[in-house]
Amino acid sequence: MFLKMQETFSDSQSLLKQILHGTKKKSTQNSGKRKPLPKRTMVRFTKGTPEFVGVDLKPYGPFEPEDVATLPRESAKILMQQDIVEEIETS
Repeated sequence: MFLKMQETFSDSQSLLKQILHGTKKKSTQNSGKRKPLPKRTMVRFTKGTPEFVGVDLKPYGPFEPEDVATLPRESAKILMQQDIVEEIETS
């Protein structure tokens, strides 16, 4: 999971540099047709949790205590209310 997060961060950083330097052109294809990506939150599981479907309709889990995952914000809020996860502050 860490390697995937690192790859995503690296890709995002590269794309941002391309946009800031003007080497990446904005795509006009499918403009207005894309659904915005849900905001995500990094959490730590405090309890074992079976596989579940998030608000984005994607499967997540199963998780063991101390597992870390990035979930859609709305799904994370529900799990926080049930004391299943704790939010990990990121900067």
